Amino acid sequence: MIYKKSRISIIYVLTFIIFFLMQSCGGSSEKERQAISIKTTTNLLISIRKRGKNIFEMLKPGFCPMGGKIKGDITIWKNSNTYKIKYKCTVDGKEKDIEVRLSYSDDESQFNVKSSPFDDLDVEKRYLIGDINLRAGEHIWGFGENFDSVENTGFQRPMQLEIAPWSKSGLNEVHLPIPFYISSRGYGFFIDSYSEGEWDVGYSDPSTIKFQFYTNELKGYIFLEEDPYEIIKKYIEITGKPALPPEWGFGILWWRDEYDNEDEIMDDINKLRELDIPLSVVWIDAPWETGHNTYDYNPVQFPDPWGMITRMRNKGVLTFNWITEHINNPSKDPATKPYFDYGVKHNFFVKNSAGGPLILPWGRGNGAILDFTNPEASKWWRSLVEKPLMAGGYGFKLDYGEDVIPYLSLSRGSIAHMFIYDFYNGENETQMHAYYKYLYHKNAMDACQAIHGLDCFLIARTGTIGDQQNVTAIWPGDLDNDFSWSTANWGHSAPDGTPPGNVGGLKAAVLASINLNIVGFPYFGSDIGGYRGGTPEADVMARWIEFGAFSPIFQYGGAGDRRPWVVYDTKLIDIFRKYTQLYVKMFPYIYSAALKAHEGYPMVKSISMEYKNNEETWKYPFEYLFGDTILVAPVVDDTDRVSIYLPKGTWYDFYTEEIIKGPHLLGGYLAPLDVIPHFARAGSILYLHTIPQTFIDVTGMITLKDVEKELDAEAFLFGSFSSSYYNGVTIAFQGDRGKGILTIDIPKGFVIKKFDLILPYYSGDAKVTDLTEGSPLNGLFEGNKVEITNLTGYHKIQIIHGVLK
Repeated sequence: MIYKKSRISIIYVLTFIIFFLMQSCGGSSEKERQAISIKTTTNLLISIRKRGKNIFEMLKPGFCPMGGKIKGDITIWKNSNTYKIKYKCTVDGKEKDIEVRLSYSDDESQFNVKSSPFDDLDVEKRYLIGDINLRAGEHIWGFGENFDSVENTGFQRPMQLEIAPWSKSGLNEVHLPIPFYISSRGYGFFIDSYSEGEWDVGYSDPSTIKFQFYTNELKGYIFLEEDPYEIIKKYIEITGKPALPPEWGFGILWWRDEYDNEDEIMDDINKLRELDIPLSVVWIDAPWETGHNTYDYNPVQFPDPWGMITRMRNKGVLTFNWITEHINNPSKDPATKPYFDYGVKHNFFVKNSAGGPLILPWGRGNGAILDFTNPEASKWWRSLVEKPLMAGGYGFKLDYGEDVIPYLSLSRGSIAHMFIYDFYNGENETQMHAYYKYLYHKNAMDACQAIHGLDCFLIARTGTIGDQQNVTAIWPGDLDNDFSWSTANWGHSAPDGTPPGNVGGLKAAVLASINLNIVGFPYFGSDIGGYRGGTPEADVMARWIEFGAFSPIFQYGGAGDRRPWVVYDTKLIDIFRKYTQLYVKMFPYIYSAALKAHEGYPMVKSISMEYKNNEETWKYPFEYLFGDTILVAPVVDDTDRVSIYLPKGTWYDFYTEEIIKGPHLLGGYLAPLDVIPHFARAGSILYLHTIPQTFIDVTGMITLKDVEKELDAEAFLFGSFSSSYYNGVTIAFQGDRGKGILTIDIPKGFVIKKFDLILPYYSGDAKVTDLTEGSPLNGLFEGNKVEITNLTGYHKIQIIHGVLK
């Protein structure tokens, strides 16, 4: 592993219970009994207890080769805070020695498993397997970018992209799998392995989580925390902090599937400015090169790239380029010849079993892929991708990265391993399918940072363990341009009627965003309107725009013509303007949440995790918390009537301006085409007072820098909270049931032009006193709202609510 390993913080001492065979009934000293509880059992190898309860249980036969059974006794040694467990597993008449080391302390627990070699086993049985107890009613979050569900119980979760003839795309749509999950029982489990693998989460046996990895060695971690967000933070401490996008990455991003020339780019920029739609980035998607991939601008298409990028910059727009890791065979892509020949000459490509470059079909031809395990090949490739960066690009759209496909025979029962990849480091596709993505992305990030430092934006469609350090955003690949559910790996229709084998549309995008935040990839932006199928219908586009405004990254583009002024009517243009402006206006709130996400706290949170003790939340998988304060219930069907569940607490409806006590089901909620239902709980939101045209510093335009010190705010005084923002503004409230103290600290030079206090009680009789000034505070009282203007400095405000409305 080349990503940073840091210690994890666990505030309790992990307790391991090692169970013997039926005849093995262990004992312990009285001192040990305080930490270890010994039971007599036949089916558990490892059990971890916390507060007198079994939280995690590894079932026998424990770690064994596929099909293996424990033979004979289990030998256990304990030395300080480490257990060493040895036993034998037999499979097909062959014995394998297994050693498991378990270590624990106040701030760390981990396991290491090593088996004697699997070389003499059948090639399709070389998996290290394990079973974990799954209890009735237990919920499982995690495993990466799943498009079909937040709940994993009842699913198989492969850890690699696979050929899937039953899927409409021909693939299983597993672009970013992570071998990490969180249980509602209060533990997290992470296997730190890039090897080919699969999880069976109660799919074949509802009482068991099964896993298998194509290796004879495993390393992993077990986290015990009641708060699932603390488990996510611990996972991030091990695998690395997510790379924070630059501020301009939280502006509006625009792209077309293809640009024929500079005039088309400038036309889009000028029209968006004319429509008063903010814009910070136009990325240049394929094709833009002389060939795939020369990384040279096509002089026919873009004769003056330096000048073009300068002209874009003068309009307040940065750019970056689409790239992949392929260099096409020049027999059908002649421009690649000098690069292809050089790569072949120096053995810079992944080889086939015959020793030549492995030529693979992909979306834009047939090409060889760089062997990033060869340091010299990586160095050469970075020199190639530096060319568009030196021309003024600020990053990349990193497409593909998933050409290394291990053929997992067990999970689908029809395709065997092929072993057609030969890497410089001596490994094959079973070990390199995930790590290849990591190296591809890392080399791209290294190339960008060598020129631009941290001012780089890389959006990728794939990822793996630790890859959140190498990319600043994820987009979910080529989703459908509709409302459909993802059923790519289902043998039955979805609840909305989507038939089996479907890639998925808006529903898939929402679920991907939620699931990625669980595994350390918080900065997500889907193609607004999807990709597959071309231009979406107006209602799909409208609902996806609304979801984009409550996503970490807002990026508009896809297949087919997406220009609102060409394809759609003025109503859609108005919706686009409304929500791009709202997204930009929320920058202080969004960027502050992004900084917390950089430390491991999700930006997008499933209500099932946020309200983990409320079973009702699992019925509403598309609802999520965006930041700390806003609950979003996106409309994901062709309807304006939706059912919305509000968990326990007090909620403010931004559309109707009503106060609602939860838990409460809003059945048949009316959400017109230009409305995305969203609600505020106790907390605050900080906005820009003036909407900037761009986040890029440029003369003659309203930029983020020009307006970032004049702010608006809303505080929802439904209970105590404390909010801190990236610019130093802090807003906190302590109180409940009719009275409380609101403290506001505004740094010098900043002003909150308009501050709305939303009260849970009627404000007509409310008394609002600025204790800092010692006098009543001037404000406009209306319904449940108190509006204060032009606040600066520090204020301590006493609020006494009126009567219940």
